[in-house]
Amino acid sequence: MRVPLTRREVEYLLAGRGQRLWPDEERLCRRLRQALADGTPLCLTRLQVQMVQDWIDDASAAGFGGRIRTPEERDISAKLEAALATPPVDD
Repeated sequence: MRVPLTRREVEYLLAGRGQRLWPDEERLCRRLRQALADGTPLCLTRLQVQMVQDWIDDASAAGFGGRIRTPEERDISAKLEAALATPPVDD
């Protein structure tokens, strides 16, 4: 599915990832970096969209007892939720 993230939003996501990643996260980061390098629209699987949403949720709940989101996190989350609400398309 296409996720209309801006270049800045993709860079924000990549900057927030540490060095130790699970294999699925490494594949997702490669896909994000590839979209940046090529300038092509970002296409992710439903699972990858959910993974990015988890990243945002983890970052926004850190130690504050609730959701504290930056404008970038809010914008990314809204785009991810919209993508997840879209019914799957058979290719």
